[in-house]
Amino acid sequence: MIARATQEKLGTAILLPLPIDEDDTNWDLVVGDELPDCEIEIGYILRKSAWGKGYATEASKRLLRFAFEETPLEEVVATIDPENTASQRVLEKSGLIYEGMRRAYAEHCPGFRLTHEQWLESSAQAV
Repeated sequence: MIARATQEKLGTAILLPLPIDEDDTNWDLVVGDELPDCEIEIGYILRKSAWGKGYATEASKRLLRFAFEETPLEEVVATIDPENTASQRVLEKSGLIYEGMRRAYAEHCPGFRLTHEQWLESSAQAV
């Protein structure tokens, strides 16, 4: 993510394989243009100076649009640190639905999910 006015790098947003029992992403699962056989999550990281300005929400919504319009993904998931309420708000504003605690990154954390069908329904309502 780059600020249009200043061209300053604000952060990164990505769709990536969700690790369950590992504490970090297994990048070996990312091979060319093939989808890995695992859940795909939204991930983002921003400079602190960019927090609270809508960049993460905008990037998440764009990644969901890409995922559901340009790939065969049927769902996208996300997890957060339990204390990161700002990230929870980003995911909810992006349309992901809280599903309770789940296993990811070798621990239990809040989990979110959005299916292609749910995304289509919410996109139709927004028009």
